[in-house]
Amino acid sequence: MMSTETESLAELQRQFSDWVNGKTQQIPTDSKSAQHLSVKDCAQVYRDSVFLTRLNALILAFPVTQALIGDKCFQQTVNQFLQQVTFKHSTFEEFTAEFPRFLGTCKPLQTLVYLPDVAKLEACYEQIMELPTDTSPVDTHDIDRHNIDKHNSDTNNAALSNALKTTHIHIQRPATSALLQSDYPILKIWQLHQPGYSQEQTVDLDEGGEQLIIWRVQQQSPVIERLSQDEWQLLALLEQPHDINTLCEKLLAKNEHCQPQQLIPSCLAKGWISLLPSV
Repeated sequence: MMSTETESLAELQRQFSDWVNGKTQQIPTDSKSAQHLSVKDCAQVYRDSVFLTRLNALILAFPVTQALIGDKCFQQTVNQFLQQVTFKHSTFEEFTAEFPRFLGTCKPLQTLVYLPDVAKLEACYEQIMELPTDTSPVDTHDIDRHNIDKHNSDTNNAALSNALKTTHIHIQRPATSALLQSDYPILKIWQLHQPGYSQEQTVDLDEGGEQLIIWRVQQQSPVIERLSQDEWQLLALLEQPHDINTLCEKLLAKNEHCQPQQLIPSCLAKGWISLLPSV
């Protein structure tokens, strides 16, 4: 059991954390002052430092969101976010994951219906950027001996299917990937605010939504690409590795016109899926 002194310290830390995060206006009465500053002044310096650190981190993670609503509105929104949301760990990863959800509940921004999804795209991009990449090559000896061209989606489709059936190889989506679906053209909105973008400068929200994959390999920057409906269904199934038979059955159950023998090699060639030898 904790001693009374330890319990008191833990409670003081909790109270001070609540004050720093704007959840209370009362500075803990047991706080100590510095030599030339009052308790209030010392605490305010610390509180401002914490806020600026978190604000700058969110600016780096959500530059497009900031550009869409303006610097002042973004800072006010971040301030409300940090005050109103209860965080479990108060880590950068938690902030970036929760911020898009908060935007969806923020009444002053309700007219910007696409904003939460744009923020989700930025959060996914940041998440994928921070994930460690697996640089260890997949052992494809069993596939290679079937003379399959893994980089050509138009050839040897039947051979690939037969090889996967007979060599106990599973199909997986890279760990450094994420899927995102939106009712709005969020990729075009995101592209419009990238440095050096010089193509179409307007976005029509009525043109419909899109399904995206955000992914990267080795030390490269993340790539964002649009998916067809069949590609989306395939990649969505691969939250967990699947053997070829089960994967094909699930794809055909979703769409009887799907052609897995063409779809799987195509996604393999694009780098969206990889092959995992069974243990």
